[in-house]
Amino acid sequence: MDKFASGLEPVREFESNYFHDYFRRMPFALMHKMLREAGVDLNGKSVHVAGCGTGIDLFHLSRLYSSAEFFVTDISAQAVSSTLKVFPGVKGQAEDLERLSFADNTFDWSFIAAAIHHLPRPALGLYELLRVSREGVIFIEPHDSWLVRLFVSLGLAREYEDVGNYVFRWSKSDVRKLCASLYYDFECLTTFAIHRVAKTRLEFEALRGLNLLANSLMLGCGNYIICCLRAPRLGASSGPRTCPQEG
Repeated sequence: MDKFASGLEPVREFESNYFHDYFRRMPFALMHKMLREAGVDLNGKSVHVAGCGTGIDLFHLSRLYSSAEFFVTDISAQAVSSTLKVFPGVKGQAEDLERLSFADNTFDWSFIAAAIHHLPRPALGLYELLRVSREGVIFIEPHDSWLVRLFVSLGLAREYEDVGNYVFRWSKSDVRKLCASLYYDFECLTTFAIHRVAKTRLEFEALRGLNLLANSLMLGCGNYIICCLRAPRLGASSGPRTCPQEG
C-alpha cells in the first residue's frame, strides 16, 4: 500500500483536472526515464524537495519513488504546513533557498521544479542545493532557447511574472559550464509541456496534438529543461570530467 494512503483524499485534488494534469506529469515522466537510464534511483534515499508549494511536486515524486525519504522546504511556512497535512510522515520546515540552514551533505538528493526562477539570485539557490546534497540535484525549470526568446519578444511568453520576478531560464550550455566548474557529471534534456489549461475536450486534443508535434520537430527548443547534476563519486579523479555535449 502507498505509504501516503492516509492522505489519499487530499491527494486526489492534485488529479482533479485531467486537462491540466496530463501536461503537468510529462516532465516528471521524462525525468524518471532519464534518471533510470543514468542509473539513478531515489528509492531508499533522503530527498529534499525544495520550493514544495502546494505539494504537487511531492505528489508526483512519491508516485515514482514510494520508498524515498522526503523532506520539504519552502520560503512560505504556510505552504510547508499545508504540504505536511497532505502527506503524513513527511517532514519539513520553512527555508530561504538562497540561505539554507542545513549542514553540507545533509541529504542524498535535492529536487526542485519551477521554483529556482522565482529567486533574485537563481545561481545561488542552485549552489545551495548542491551544497546540502551528497549525490546531486535534480531540477525541472524554464528552458532558454531561441524559440522561447522569440515567444517572449512576441508577448507569447513572460519575461516577468505577475509577482514581479524575472523568469530566469536555463540553457544546456549554462548547465554544462556550471558542471564543468564543479567537476560534476550531468544528464539534461528539454521538452515542451503546454501551460494552457484546456476548457473542453476538443481544445485539449488540439493542444495535445500541438505539443506532440512540437516535441517531434523542435525537441531541443522545449519550454522545460530537466537536469540531473551528479557529484563526483568518492575516490574518483579530481581532474576535469567529461560532460555530455549539447544536443
